[in-house]
Order: sequence, then structure tokens, then C-alpha cells
Amino acid sequence: MCIRDRLQKADHAICHHKIAEIMVAVAKGDAGLKQKLAHVALLHDMLEVLPRAEQVTAAKMLAVFKHLSTDPEVSSEPLQLAGAIPKLVSMVTKSASKTKSRSTIPLAASISNEVVSTLYNLCLDNKTRQEQAAVSGCIPHLMALVDQKTPSHILGLPLLCSFTTSSKRSRVELYRHDGVSFFIELLNVLPPKWQVRVLEALKDCVVNDGPGVEKIMCEEQNIAVLVSVFAGCPLGSQHFLDPLMEMLADRNLKHLNQTLGESSLVQSVKIRLQGKERDPHCRLKLIKILKSLYEGHRNAKVIISQFSLYGLVEGLAKNENAILVKQIATELLCAFNVQRLL
Repeated sequence: MCIRDRLQKADHAICHHKIAEIMVAVAKGDAGLKQKLAHVALLHDMLEVLPRAEQVTAAKMLAVFKHLSTDPEVSSEPLQLAGAIPKLVSMVTKSASKTKSRSTIPLAASISNEVVSTLYNLCLDNKTRQEQAAVSGCIPHLMALVDQKTPSHILGLPLLCSFTTSSKRSRVELYRHDGVSFFIELLNVLPPKWQVRVLEALKDCVVNDGPGVEKIMCEEQNIAVLVSVFAGCPLGSQHFLDPLMEMLADRNLKHLNQTLGESSLVQSVKIRLQGKERDPHCRLKLIKILKSLYEGHRNAKVIISQFSLYGLVEGLAKNENAILVKQIATELLCAFNVQRLL
């Protein structure tokens, strides 16, 4: 390339950067200015230029999309119609590894942050866009952000979890990247708030897609993680108990129910019902979990004797203050007495 061509290229890069700075200023303005900028044809042209722009200019252009997607007074539909989602995903995946591993080589942090923020704003409450992002290939990149605990992971994780409820196709994309095992591994390192979100995502997967997901969850190491998380969950946390209660109540998940019924989960439930857990709503969920474990067990007499449940249930049936807990305990006691007669 001759000196003249290099100068022309440099001039073009400077010009593009100045234009991008002006657009950022407009995107930071009031809703009226943003609405003028949020025109499908204009956004489409910006997205076409984006992959060829210098990194510093690309970061500015991405900031425009982020500001437009953040303002509730500005419709995000033009961004969708302009094809923003696949273009944004391509920006964060073009430097990813070609292998199936979760490790990626992310772009500059500023670009990655702007892209993930925009995807989050566009997709979080829109199932159609969630599916579009999943199919476009964002899942392995989001997994890498969460694995590496980058600043963007606080947006990447809820976005990943949202794919479990958006559509069957989105969940298939998750499974292609071993999403179930990924979620279970995360349970070991996440704080309680995020553990609940991941448990809900796992529940959505296994309830909707059954055997394949159930098989992974029932692997010995994964059951150990689920049991450990339950044992360590904070007292009085209803949201922690809900996903487990719903999974165990699903009659189609017999293998999961049976596997958990033969684990130390039963003992953890028993300890909490013996008085460790005092919140009446949590106690109701706990007795429902115990009832599901009992009803799903391969051998009812074994679970009663192995975990010494008769005394616990008898005490709850006689002395429990919460009416619904006492009612379920009475039903269980009747079932236990029938087992004694068999």
C-alpha cells in the first residue's frame, strides 16, 4: 500500500470516528433526538459498517445501540428490524475459538461490554429476540463471560437463563453447548441470589424437555451438587425451595425423584422440618418435597426406616402449628401406617 493510500485510509478512519462521536452525543440526548436516530435504514447502514470499523470507532458505534436500547421511550423494534441481534452476536463471536470448548478469545472489553448490554436490553423481556440471539450463536460467548467473571457476566447470566423459557429452539442451542452441566457447575460458585436463578433455569429445562435433561441431572456428581446447594441454602428462602418442589412434583421425572430420594437430601429436609426452618411458608414447601420424595421412592418402607421419618411425621401431625403442614403430615402418617401393615 502506498503512502497516499495509507493517508486516505487514516483520513477515512478519523472521519468515521468523528461521525460515531456525533451519533453517541445524539444517542445520549432526549427521546426526540433518539427517535430520529432510531430509523431502520440508518441503523442498518451503521450495522453494515460496524464489522469493518476500527475498534475504537466500533466501541462508539456500539454505544449508540446501547443508549437507544436502554431508553424505554424509544422503540427497540427498529434495531430488531435492522438486523441488530445477529450483527451484534457476530461482533462477539468472530474471535471465538473454532472448537466446542467454552473458552473464547473475547474482543476488547469495551466492545464486549457494549454488545452484551445491548443484547440484554433487547432480549431480556422478548422471547422472539431471545431465540434469535441463541440461534445466532451468542451462547458460548455468554458462557465464557460468566466463566471468566468479566464485568459483563452480571448481564450474561440472566440472559443465558432466559433462554430456558423462550422456546424449544433456544433450549436446543443451550444443550448443544452442554448448558445443563454448565448451569450445575455454576451452582458451586454462585452466591444464593444467582443460585436461585440457575435452579429455576434447570427446572424449566427438565420440566419442558424431560428424559435427556433428567439423565444429565441424575449423574452422580450433579446430584451431589444439587444436594449440597439445598443443604446450604439460607433459612426462610422460599424461592430456593420452589424449583426443587416443582421438579419433584412432576410425575414424568421419576428417575430424578428416585435418585434424590435415595440421597442425603431427605435428611436435609428432615432436619429443617424438625425445627431448624421456622418460616411457615417454607415449612409447607418442605413437607410437600418430603411427600413427593416418599411417593416417588422405589421402596416406601426403606425411605421411612432409612431416614427415621415416622417420628418426624407423627410429631408434625400432632404438634405442627401451620394448618396445611399439619394436614399433609397427617396424610403422610396414614400412608406410613399402611406400610406398617403390609
